[in-house]
Amino acid sequence: MSGERRTDLLALAILTAIIAVFFIDVLEGRNALYLRDISHYYYPAKHVLREIVLGGEFPYWNPLLAAGQPMAANPEHEVFYPLTWLILLPSYDFGFRLLLVLHIQISAWTMYALLRSMRNSPAAAFIGALSFAMGGVVLSCLTLLPILFVLAWLPLTCLFTRRYLLERRPRDFGLAAMSLGLQMLVGEPTTVAQTGFLLGAYAIALGIRERSPRPLLRVALISVAALAVAAVMFLPAVDHAADSVRARGFTYEVVTTWSAPLARIGELLFPHFLGHHNPDVNVFWGARLYDRATPFFMSIYPGLLIAVMLIAGLVLRVRGAALTGSILAVSWLLALGSHTPLWRWLYDLGLAQSVRYPEKYLLMGVFAATVFGARVLEQMLAGDDRLRRTAMRVAAVIGALAAVLGAITMLQPDLFVRVWRPRAAEVAEMLPRARTSWLVAVLFAALLALLLRNLPMTRRRIWIALVALLVVLDLGLVFPELTPRMPASYLNEPPPLAKQLPANRQPWRLLHAIEWQSQDVAFRPYTIGTDLYWIRRHAMRPMMPARWGIRSVMEVDYDQTALRATTDFVEIAYWLAHGRKDWPALIAPMANARYLGSYEDPQTALARVGGDRRRVQPVRITVLGDNPRYFFAERVVPIRAPEDFAGSLATARSTKGVAYVEDRRSRLSGQAGLPVLHRGVVRGVRETANTASILVETEGRALLVISVTPHKYWRVTIDGAETEALKVNVGFQGVVIPTAGQHIVEMRYRNPLIAIGAAISLLSLLALAFITMRRL
Repeated sequence: MSGERRTDLLALAILTAIIAVFFIDVLEGRNALYLRDISHYYYPAKHVLREIVLGGEFPYWNPLLAAGQPMAANPEHEVFYPLTWLILLPSYDFGFRLLLVLHIQISAWTMYALLRSMRNSPAAAFIGALSFAMGGVVLSCLTLLPILFVLAWLPLTCLFTRRYLLERRPRDFGLAAMSLGLQMLVGEPTTVAQTGFLLGAYAIALGIRERSPRPLLRVALISVAALAVAAVMFLPAVDHAADSVRARGFTYEVVTTWSAPLARIGELLFPHFLGHHNPDVNVFWGARLYDRATPFFMSIYPGLLIAVMLIAGLVLRVRGAALTGSILAVSWLLALGSHTPLWRWLYDLGLAQSVRYPEKYLLMGVFAATVFGARVLEQMLAGDDRLRRTAMRVAAVIGALAAVLGAITMLQPDLFVRVWRPRAAEVAEMLPRARTSWLVAVLFAALLALLLRNLPMTRRRIWIALVALLVVLDLGLVFPELTPRMPASYLNEPPPLAKQLPANRQPWRLLHAIEWQSQDVAFRPYTIGTDLYWIRRHAMRPMMPARWGIRSVMEVDYDQTALRATTDFVEIAYWLAHGRKDWPALIAPMANARYLGSYEDPQTALARVGGDRRRVQPVRITVLGDNPRYFFAERVVPIRAPEDFAGSLATARSTKGVAYVEDRRSRLSGQAGLPVLHRGVVRGVRETANTASILVETEGRALLVISVTPHKYWRVTIDGAETEALKVNVGFQGVVIPTAGQHIVEMRYRNPLIAIGAAISLLSLLALAFITMRRL
């Protein structure tokens, strides 16, 4: 083994060890990551996916959420991303923890490989990889798993694409297409689009140098091949988007939510320029710059060393500065969102109506800055003394600026209050944190300037070890804020609410109203303040009930991927709730809801546990009655549109046994124009994730109401003969049993586009594997 190869292996081993040490308590199962969407969305959703697969079925359909929704076709579940299947390990908790931490490791490994392929020394590649994997953006994505999964493989895609554009070897074409295809299989469009922009920007820069459009055409060819690899995800995902609420587009206000303020650019230099992120204490003084009081990425800090190298390289116009500067400019222009007119123009042109959160576009800027910063570091280590002196001055200026800002914070606290405008109760917490943050920034800038000054006089290995230690300490101070922990029991032990409900949970659903109530001022103590995440856990905010096998209905659609029928039903129910106090009694019979979960008065609930917010049980359960999932309608009300349904509910006394049927062709009507119905009884039901078999007995022509979300890929048969499903109660379905007697109604959900996409993906992979293995 060559010395250089041994050095690479040693560098990768140290990288792996550093990350493992930072996450050792999570890997061992003592503590759990929980922040934001981890506990509320990804942990329960991945568990549902695991249970369906271990039950012997392909996860076409998710029966536990929102009365049933497509699963494999929804990219949010990453069904076709290979590493998702770590959740099938014997221990789900370990598999889920490993899934998260492994992608931090992959980020480090792939960035190291990219930087080494660019002829950087192991030292520069090590620093760049460490800064990327442990930097603010990647760690922030631990709460945004689809983005993390795509981002982790971004350096590898860049590596093979760059090598193919420079050397034009078919092997690199195949590897680039497969790597980009792997990113696409995750199904996170914004991060994939930024990958495409980075590849395209590099190809354009190379094309300008070569005076040829061929590099850009080659990137386009790689993208087409990658899309073929991801066809198994892409085809059903596009089809699902057309059926979901996203097809309607978002309002401009939703599209530009989480627009990055210009002030956030200061976070590239100072990790706490806008404040600290602490779930229990409000010390984020940049809150008023955001419409949601928090940023989309909790941090974009790449580390002080990378920031200094970036600025020094741009100032001296090191090779790659123009390309990096261009990417940074586009990245920030897009990320600013509503702070510039650009997004308004894009929205009005119809180009930005189905995407959200402009701050996402900071990814490509931070990525480019990290790669460029590592390249500048390599040039400095190679002996560029002018670059070293410039970097030293940049570090000194950053330290001086931190000292000035720290002095202002200490000597003029009123100015801090005027600039950031925090609430009066928050100032006492914020000022000490701000002063400490500036002192730490001064210290690290001084240490870096000292290291840069002494570089020519220090043995290379010692200097590299010292600067690596500085990077670890610098990023390590921010690490706890970005990856806060809870005891493992927070995720893997049933909350009190789950223990209250009966063990046999299959036949019924929970109508979980707390997300609606969280907007009510009366329940504000449940949505702000210390121990907020314990309250959320005990309230089992959607989609947490699914983790414990509890079917629910009418949850808030976090990712905006619910079918349009579901959204119509929820919007009508929400409207009804604002007009009638008895709305649950009207909604429950249609939605198979036996229990209502709603917030109890906060003062009463907190008084019961002595004000301990970690033990409070904020949700009370109300029994709504026996509302079966399959039942026969006693009365049919034909409607032509959801508006008719809403109007009827507004004046209805009861909906028990009533079916509101969207029936424009009068398929249920007799000669007199009135529905002809007979009584029926459901004798038995057998269900799996994708199927249902219902044994019924009727006295004649009858309507079986099926409280399962309608979709075009459900196939329903009566005694083996296929029949058409009707849209019933806006968000559900039903079938007409034409004759008296016993009948077997069978439902089966299959998405044919998945098989078609799988065939395309398999053939594409085989072709690319053949290209990759050829010796040319």
